[in-house]
Amino acid sequence: MPDRQGLPVLPVGAGWWLAVGGAILLAFFFRLGAWPLFDLDEGAFAQATQEMIASGNYLATWLDGQPRYDKPIFSYWMQALSVHLFGPQEFAFRLPSAIAASIWVVAVFAFARGRIGTSGAAAAALLIALATGSMVIGRAATADAWLNLWLALTFLEIARWQEAPRRSVLLRAYLWMALGFLTKGPVAVVVPLLASLAFFASEGRWREWLRAAFELRGWAVFLAVALPWYLLILAQEGPDFFYGFFVEHNLQRFLETREGHGGSLFYYLLVLPFVLSPFAGWMIATLGRWRQRPRGLERLAWIWFGVVFVLFSLSSTQLPHYILYGITPLLLVLAMHRDRLRSPWLAFLPAFLMFALMLALPWVLALAAGHVDRAYELELAERALTILDSRYLLSILAFTLAAFAVIWVRQLRIWQRLIAIAVLQALALTTTLIPALAAIQQVPVRDAAEIARNLEPNVVAYSINMPSFSVYRGMATERRMPVPGEVVVTRSHVVADIAAAYPDCELDILYHQGGIVLLQVLREGEYCDGE
Repeated sequence: MPDRQGLPVLPVGAGWWLAVGGAILLAFFFRLGAWPLFDLDEGAFAQATQEMIASGNYLATWLDGQPRYDKPIFSYWMQALSVHLFGPQEFAFRLPSAIAASIWVVAVFAFARGRIGTSGAAAAALLIALATGSMVIGRAATADAWLNLWLALTFLEIARWQEAPRRSVLLRAYLWMALGFLTKGPVAVVVPLLASLAFFASEGRWREWLRAAFELRGWAVFLAVALPWYLLILAQEGPDFFYGFFVEHNLQRFLETREGHGGSLFYYLLVLPFVLSPFAGWMIATLGRWRQRPRGLERLAWIWFGVVFVLFSLSSTQLPHYILYGITPLLLVLAMHRDRLRSPWLAFLPAFLMFALMLALPWVLALAAGHVDRAYELELAERALTILDSRYLLSILAFTLAAFAVIWVRQLRIWQRLIAIAVLQALALTTTLIPALAAIQQVPVRDAAEIARNLEPNVVAYSINMPSFSVYRGMATERRMPVPGEVVVTRSHVVADIAAAYPDCELDILYHQGGIVLLQVLREGEYCDGE
């Protein structure tokens, strides 16, 4: 319908769809390939995908010539498809995650419209899209966006089931769990089973849960989807895969601290505000709802989040993105009670803490540089202080001032102003902070790899674990001490160790930036040997 001036006016629902679509484009696709792959995870997934394509073996994953049993196959298949379509570039490696995150947001919006209204559904979708944790995994060339999609879809099916049990809903839940099992393993089954058990038990609906949990047709769907690849990979790789994946990377990861990722019972209390940024105040305002003993969908949402929070707080290995397995129901509850956010201080102060941290980053790094003594960390800090210059500060300051101006737009409700501030934070992250971090850590690795790509001598990696070097070099890189005549990529403080191993050899530095060194061990006559 036209307005009084004759201009077309979109229906309210269409306006919210446009807002959600714009948030998806900003959060997951804007400048998706604008910076190098981050190590360790993005580099490892991308290189394993490249080695899969090079070998033609689409069952198993290898990283720099060694078996990689960390994750199942689904996300590698999606990356391989994207690389086949667009070539081996950052955009192609990250595109599957962006697609998964987009489906995640749209699915929540579609589910919530009939339950909390169009504006509430849009609030939930915008919260998911613009929360910092969601943005990070939705842009990362890893398996996490896919796993969160399958967990979110499973949660939505369980929510539908508790409203009106239907076999089609239940079978879809088993399908999503199967795809999650193909993406990241047992966590895709453990979280839904524990959360649904706790919910139905809390409402005295044991029989419904037992009927759903032991639905033979559901398990038939699960096995039909998930089992074939596991049987094939076990047949190809043998017991090494079973131990490497199920025991080492799942059971032991829960029982023991792996790869230095330890924490404490309070770890996720500290992490959650950053993962939810800039919506931590909104969460605090909503926490009081739990004391009112909600029922139905809201109770299920709280319990699902609580199970994830407790389960991974008890885990010996803790990473920030684990808490995202419970973020869909949590943000749905926040959207349900968006008008409980009445305190401007509570809403906006946590949001501006993130801007303050971005502004303080150069000084924080300068302070940290005074407490490190290894050459690599010192050179990395020096590079950071060069890149985080006045242009960086002016850019972040401009976004901060724009966010401050949003506070005074009284025509918008507090939660709507906070969404607008989240848009500005997303722009600050994608145009300024993330590119700066990539320039500090990853550009030297990429530049060294591009030099190594054109070298005739064999290239190895020593005392460094940055798989993106292999991605940009275009081939696997063996990890070991170099022998005379070879080129090695390493960190600057390790050069002395290589020199000590070959006292009669000359080390020719081919590249040295940001603590990353590419050098060749040159022979001097026929007597250049290790000690």
